[in-house]
Amino acid sequence: MRHARLLICVLVLVLETSCLFGKRNAPPATPTMPAASSSPSRSGSPSELIDAAARSIFFLNASHGWAGGRGTIFATGDGGRSWRSARVGLGVVSSIEFVDRFRGWAVAATTLLRSSDGGATWKAIGRPPEPLESIHFSTRERGWGVTSAEHVFRSVDGGLSWHPVAFPSRVQSICFSGDQRGWAAGHRRIYATKDRGVSWHVSFRASTPRNLEADFDATVHCSGAGVWALFADGGASNQQSYFVVRSLNSGRTWAAVSQGAYVSILGPRKPELQDIGAYSGPFSVPKASVGVFMGRCYPCDPQPSWSVTVTNDGGKTWLAHKIPHTVTYWELSSVSFIDARLGWVVGGVSSGPGEIRSTRDGGRTWHVQLTSPLL
Repeated sequence: MRHARLLICVLVLVLETSCLFGKRNAPPATPTMPAASSSPSRSGSPSELIDAAARSIFFLNASHGWAGGRGTIFATGDGGRSWRSARVGLGVVSSIEFVDRFRGWAVAATTLLRSSDGGATWKAIGRPPEPLESIHFSTRERGWGVTSAEHVFRSVDGGLSWHPVAFPSRVQSICFSGDQRGWAAGHRRIYATKDRGVSWHVSFRASTPRNLEADFDATVHCSGAGVWALFADGGASNQQSYFVVRSLNSGRTWAAVSQGAYVSILGPRKPELQDIGAYSGPFSVPKASVGVFMGRCYPCDPQPSWSVTVTNDGGKTWLAHKIPHTVTYWELSSVSFIDARLGWVVGGVSSGPGEIRSTRDGGRTWHVQLTSPLL
């Protein structure tokens, strides 16, 4: 009996030792990268929380586009039918722009990135005096950056070095139509330049009360001789005060084309002006007379909803369509159209994956092209 018990103890010891060394010598589990999906997903975790409005998208033409999200930049060369990803690992990519198929820039957290191979690889470049929030390049060498403090910086060497640009007031957005003509918008004003930004003058000034000037944000987009600007406040009571002005002759004359219904900035509500939603969202100006505006309705049933409102005649006529939901409280972050019919949006929820949707009929119908936890 004593020998039997001794034999059992030896066998137990051998088994335990074998298990111990088996675990110690086992190869570590290979980490897996979340794969991009072409179908909607509702997954997500608190560790993935981001500002849903921080995602970005930019299309150069009907084939080539880029989108940024959680430390990753996606690129397509076939209109979004397939996407490849490049990890940049520097936080949320909030701004992307390309001047051709190969050369582009992106802002990831506080870092400026540049690609020379169509977005396959990215390299951190330059050290602006302040972290840039958005960028715009008119050529491969000449670029502009706007900071969260509403300061403007200019680069003439492709983003390697940056220099401050003086404006009479703070600027929140900037765009160029070609190398010479550009516009900058801030609060109540739109500034214009004809000499690559060497000098600027006021092209438009909104007649809002001066003591409310700082309450209105301004965003400007341009294409050819067309310049469109959205002025909006922070909103209250599920509505927002906003208006849109545009020029079709490079800023010589301006006309109001859209106006919110709540506490009108332009005075009494003008019925001929289009309402783009209870709240205004991002917008795109692919051509001089084409404007594509996203709008948000927070109190709409059964849940908050987004819409797209499009004009292709400078704001004379409009078509509006609702954007269908795939998840509750889906936020639309960025939009890029190349004409009045073909466009893309990127959005999602803060705690889950982002998705890219496309339309070929001006927003009447949408197709989800990509869903990824990296967006």
